[in-house]
Amino acid sequence: MKTKTIKKILLKLLFGAIASFFAVMIIVPVLYAIFGAFKDNQEVLTSAKLLPKKWTTENMVYAWKKINFFKYVANSVIIAFFAVITHVLFATMSAYAFSRRQRKCRIMRAIKKVYLVSMFFALGPCTLYPVFKMVNDLRMTESYLGLIFVEIGASVAHIILVEGYLSGIGESFDEA
Repeated sequence: MKTKTIKKILLKLLFGAIASFFAVMIIVPVLYAIFGAFKDNQEVLTSAKLLPKKWTTENMVYAWKKINFFKYVANSVIIAFFAVITHVLFATMSAYAFSRRQRKCRIMRAIKKVYLVSMFFALGPCTLYPVFKMVNDLRMTESYLGLIFVEIGASVAHIILVEGYLSGIGESFDEA
């Protein structure tokens, strides 16, 4: 075999080993959480084994009855549905404007640069209080509408991803 072929094989093996390591690092805690749901409270606190000694569903029954878990699941589904709809809608509109008008308009190029720079800053903690204050002033803190209002808009990453996709599509499709 040639040395280039051996190097490629070794590189693929190295990348495979690294990917496998990270996959295990991600999957094991998830498995502990899933199998931990089938353990009683004493076993969760004392045993470090992955599989439970005695399988029980008491924790799940407790969660569904006492904590009204179905209501929380329904809330999550409703909020996620409207968040996805608004993100897709606004990200697509913004990305279309960036993709099609960027070459013609200097302001669009400047706005895109500001968007790209803002991806490097964690704006979430900085905007948490002002957004909460705005929702509180509108008296929407205890409604679905308040949560959906917080989620309205597209994140910068969504806009950049869709803009990259739209840039690959020719402008002749818009005219057709």
